[in-house]
Amino acid sequence: MKIIKLILVSVTLLIMALSVRAQNVIVSPEVGYERASLHVNGSEHMDITTKTGNGLRIGASVAYEFKNNLLLRSGLSYSYRGGSHIYNLNNIPRLPYVKNVQLKTTEFLTIPLTIGYELSLSSKWGVGIEAGGYIATSIGMGNAFFDCTNGEGSAASVFKDSQFTIATPDGTDRNRVDVKGSDRIDTGLNFGVNVRFDRIKLRANYQLGMHKTIFDMGMPRIFTVSLAYDIKL
Repeated sequence: MKIIKLILVSVTLLIMALSVRAQNVIVSPEVGYERASLHVNGSEHMDITTKTGNGLRIGASVAYEFKNNLLLRSGLSYSYRGGSHIYNLNNIPRLPYVKNVQLKTTEFLTIPLTIGYELSLSSKWGVGIEAGGYIATSIGMGNAFFDCTNGEGSAASVFKDSQFTIATPDGTDRNRVDVKGSDRIDTGLNFGVNVRFDRIKLRANYQLGMHKTIFDMGMPRIFTVSLAYDIKL
């Protein structure tokens, strides 16, 4: 976590220091598809499995282009994700009486900070790579559904504390269950490749989440394919 924050701060300072020497400034609105998954590790989570979900990303980036074909890029994007699942929780302390979690919808704002290089193949064609970090924050509460160990179910929030009741084993009473919301901040590494034709770019991007954002166990891993349009200022 500290390493990721250090990388983000370093890239930010580098952008601020070198932006005045940029040959071009490029603004790129983009829209794309996300494939959202969660990585869960740790000995207490050995039996847990996950299912990927789908999402939509809309945003824009600002790149500083230099004579040596280096690019410094940042921006802001909005993501709407849904359909991810976490299975076989087996009543872990963070989610008592919960067997499975369905992440119905989550929304994030993401700021990437990357350094890239573009190779021009001709006057119109080019290919590029980039790497760096990102920081993201959830917006809204997020919608989830808990499948409980006794067969009951309950709607819940992903990022806000939730409460629900579950029947006792003998069925004569109900116990209240409190679940703490997930951390809203996600940070990690960011990798990307792109193909350019004139002003249009096809981008593929991968966010490697390094923070246990979802219920203190799930680290987001996001693959994105998007189309962008470069506008040189």
